[in-house]
Amino acid sequence: DLGVGDFSALRELADAVHQLGGDFVATLPVLPVYLDAPIDISPFTPISRTAWNELHVDLSLAPGAEAIADVVIDTPATTPRLVDYPQVARQLRASLATYARVVRDHPALRGELDRFLVSNPDIARYARFRSLGETLSRDWRRWPAPWRRRPRTPRTRPRPRPETRPPPG
Repeated sequence: DLGVGDFSALRELADAVHQLGGDFVATLPVLPVYLDAPIDISPFTPISRTAWNELHVDLSLAPGAEAIADVVIDTPATTPRLVDYPQVARQLRASLATYARVVRDHPALRGELDRFLVSNPDIARYARFRSLGETLSRDWRRWPAPWRRRPRTPRTRPRPRPETRPPPG
């Protein structure tokens, strides 16, 4: 994890705390942030509040990860004193890009991903948002009009006003 900590390390910490009688572990927010120029790594200015920061992914646990074992980031023997977030992000992004090609070219993995995306549509929307941000601009207000509209889904449809809601029961 090159000093940033991944979700597997967090799980190990939570297990250790539980074994010692603890009930919970708290962290700073682990929401996604911009790790490219201009860098903004504050956990309190996330890109989204509905996704996790890919910087903390343990890619070695992904289905089919054995196919990219030679490019998965190895944990250093010692934890660096200071974390070079942009460098860690570049290394992880390279591994994620390689993994994405493996998934694209492997029918079973691609099918598993497609099923996951159907049952988790927010993930697909978030991926599209990040892709457009990298391609067009971080500022979504500068995107072409068709991309600025959020598609209506059961989660984003306006809720009925109280007077139009059916009576309970």
